[in-house]
Amino acid sequence: MGPSLQWHLGGGAGGIKHFMDHLMDPLAAMIKTLGTPDITAELKQTIVEGVLREAGNRPVDELAQQENELLIGLLRSRAHRKTGRQKERPHAPQPKDRQ
Repeated sequence: MGPSLQWHLGGGAGGIKHFMDHLMDPLAAMIKTLGTPDITAELKQTIVEGVLREAGNRPVDELAQQENELLIGLLRSRAHRKTGRQKERPHAPQPKDRQ
């Protein structure tokens, strides 16, 4: 996922539109220190349209789940590479046998 699709997830249930309406202006203030272009209403709309086109009909929840699965897979791969075997998830403690 690129940064724009991450913004879509960051907007929660409202997706990219919510992000642009509520979070982009504070972010734009930080971006200006980098000397980038002004964040205009037209630019926001262009970003919204592009992100929604990229997301297709997939809801934010589905995209977030896919992202989580990918990250978990990457972490497992990293652990496997470090140990030479894939670490298994810990199991809940089992009750001890009564003697």
